[in-house]
Amino acid sequence: MTFLSRHIRTLAVIALAFGTGAAIAPGDALAQQQTPPGQEQSFDTKVLTSYVLAVQEVRKVGEKFAPQVNAAKSSDKLRELNVKRMEKMVEAVESQGLSVNKYNEIYAATHNNPELAQTVQSLMNELDQDN
Repeated sequence: MTFLSRHIRTLAVIALAFGTGAAIAPGDALAQQQTPPGQEQSFDTKVLTSYVLAVQEVRKVGEKFAPQVNAAKSSDKLRELNVKRMEKMVEAVESQGLSVNKYNEIYAATHNNPELAQTVQSLMNELDQDN
């Protein structure tokens, strides 16, 4: 599996999670990222803030590409746009100091840990108020 295809696979989880409508199916990538019951993970505020900023940037990328993806007239064009979109999503995540794996790890943890999900939501609300 190439470097890019690994990132596309993991970012498909990101794209689907945040409604960017990725046409590339994530397969079982999310299931592989989930934390087993009883093994809660903790993340410091700095990492969670980076995650929230990355979420915002990933959403922006998805919104930017949505019109082009929706207007794609061929499967080749759609594939090309999806690759570009995923590359931009990787850049967005990494620009916040996170790896794609760490981003997906936090995403999965928020679905298994209501307290963590609330902490992330609070950070999102704080950052939204600052903007």
